[in-house]
Amino acid sequence: ATEDSILKRRNERGELLVVAHSDSSTTSLDLKSPGKGDSVMVGVKGELYRKGVVISRFAAPKGRFIEADKVLWLEGGVTIESEEKNLTLTARTIRWKEATGLISAEGNVWLKGEEFESGPAPTLVTTPDLERFGTPDRFR
Repeated sequence: ATEDSILKRRNERGELLVVAHSDSSTTSLDLKSPGKGDSVMVGVKGELYRKGVVISRFAAPKGRFIEADKVLWLEGGVTIESEEKNLTLTARTIRWKEATGLISAEGNVWLKGEEFESGPAPTLVTTPDLERFGTPDRFR
């Protein structure tokens, strides 16, 4: 296990997409099979980016980045705070997909702002800045 580790993901233009700091992590990669492997993290805090600028910050007791699917899983009680919109999302688990940039939240999902609260919901899909959100059947 590695202590105080950092995971960074960049797009094809080299722009940061996500940075995750963890208290400890373990990583499994196969250099002969690119795109396989994962990183398991404990005590995760980090940021999601758009065009090199932080758009939200997250924290979770546990996380995992799955290389093959390019998915960041956070679990154990997750909090995401939008930098731009002053909104907070809480859920049991979230999944951020690199390909779409969308967040899927599951389990006792709440979205809170200065003037509203929405929840609890079983699931919610949102943009990383929390500006657009909805249930999976209604999100476009």
